[in-house]
Amino acid sequence: MTHWLLQCNPDRYDTVNPDWLTRWSFAHYGLAAKLHPGDQVVIWKSGKAAGVYAIAEVAEGEPYEDQTDTGFKRAEDIGRLFWTVDLQDGQPLGRPVLKSTLKADPRFAHALILKIPAKANPFPVGDKEWDAMCSRI
Repeated sequence: MTHWLLQCNPDRYDTVNPDWLTRWSFAHYGLAAKLHPGDQVVIWKSGKAAGVYAIAEVAEGEPYEDQTDTGFKRAEDIGRLFWTVDLQDGQPLGRPVLKSTLKADPRFAHALILKIPAKANPFPVGDKEWDAMCSRI
């Protein structure tokens, strides 16, 4: 089973929307195609309070092109075509696992989210990094 970290910018994406944990959109097919049914994902919000805010699983089905009309805050994103994967069993966390906490954990020290630009979404997550996050969820 593969683990992924999906990053969102809370200034751009509405994480209060009830649909935010039912699907995930990518600008390019190649990014969406990396995720496969059964893969586990965490949702990472960027910004001052960066960290893990939810956990989910990739649902059955192939990536599909979708004209997104919900979830985005910026007018230029509404109605735009995105490659989308469906998620299932999405659960927002009662309390986020903050980046500052994870940075202090040696198991998370080599996580790509700490090292490369935001445009690398989705981020693969190794077993040690996954354990570091899940042990705090």
